[in-house]
Amino acid sequence: MSEPTLGHLQAGLDALAEALDQDDFAPAGSLLAQYDRDLRAYVETVGGNAPLGALRAMLQMQNSLAARMQERQRGIAAELRDMRQAGHAARAYSELG
Repeated sequence: MSEPTLGHLQAGLDALAEALDQDDFAPAGSLLAQYDRDLRAYVETVGGNAPLGALRAMLQMQNSLAARMQERQRGIAAELRDMRQAGHAARAYSELG
């Protein structure tokens, strides 16, 4: 594999954002893991010569995506709680009938 470039890293973040936009969570984990590997390889290769402005912009995007994932996770957890409570209520109601 060739060394990752800034464009390659940006494409990885864009793919992750697209997966989140589409609620396509199946590939999100592998996309995030690949981005992490590529970022580490890029930093090891470029080191102190990395363009800080571009890396800061990607860090902001990465943080934004992480916040979106956490918010979505909280939403899904709330939906699961609601479903579980509705199931308990339905069972209790049917037992009374």
